[in-house]
Amino acid sequence: MMHNLKKTALALTLSMLAVFLLQTDISKGQFGDKVPVEDAEVIDLLEQLVEKELEDDPDQRERAQENLDLATDYILSLLQRMGRKGDINDQGQVNVFVDNWRNFTLEGQYRGEDIWRGLLYLAANGEGNTPPILCQHIRESQVFNSLQPTEVENLRQNLGAYRKVDSLQEYLLATQCDPAVDQNFDTFMDDFAAGGGWAMLDLLSKPQNNIFGAIGLATEELEKQRGIEEQSDIQEANSGSGYLGRRQCLSTGSSGQCVVWSDVNIPANLAVEILGALLNQNLAFIANTDEAGEGFGIEINKIIEAIFGEQ
Repeated sequence: MMHNLKKTALALTLSMLAVFLLQTDISKGQFGDKVPVEDAEVIDLLEQLVEKELEDDPDQRERAQENLDLATDYILSLLQRMGRKGDINDQGQVNVFVDNWRNFTLEGQYRGEDIWRGLLYLAANGEGNTPPILCQHIRESQVFNSLQPTEVENLRQNLGAYRKVDSLQEYLLATQCDPAVDQNFDTFMDDFAAGGGWAMLDLLSKPQNNIFGAIGLATEELEKQRGIEEQSDIQEANSGSGYLGRRQCLSTGSSGQCVVWSDVNIPANLAVEILGALLNQNLAFIANTDEAGEGFGIEINKIIEAIFGEQ
């Protein structure tokens, strides 16, 4: 209603101004019954102004609003697809940004532990046509099994070539048992000489061939895997000002927590940039609405709710 009153008032004002100009020039008798050229130009300008204010401007603003709505919907859908998707523990929710840094840091550590237990499982049980890597007396020992080796589906494939952490040799190679140890261990334990004598004892002194060395290698690998997962998480979150890049879960552990994430599909800092641009554009649109009826009720709240949840 206010918009219609505005149109009516503007039209009356401009019409009265045009009539006033005409009457003033005619009353002077300078041009007889003809309208002066200057007045005709003024009337033309006034008509253009009326058309601009009452027809063109509202139409342009309406089209601009429609385009802004389309852009807003697209950007919001993009933001809602950010974060790490596919973790069973997320219960279908995707964390777009870090809301608890302590828990986020611990999740990285726990994921490193799951990767480590998955590597222990591969070393003790093999995979497909690949036989176990650990010596039989190690993988069957109670001490080693107390570390809880746990299978992680497709761990080797999803980690790819990036299984070596802070070492010249990855864990699955460093722990490979010497064949002679497996062949002669039981005999050696019964008969020193028959089991290989000093040569066998020299082999057993290597860390991958005895239980003490094997536990040491496993413990060292645990620290490496926990450290690299925690570090990579924090670096990703910091680079995106707390936002997380879009990823999918490739491997899950026995608890349902994601163990291996895919590469980033959409960088985290993109979420920060497009969110800022979106809010700035909407706020600028409102700020530039200088007359009643030219605003179309842009809903900043829907942007905030879509990103941060209902407030």
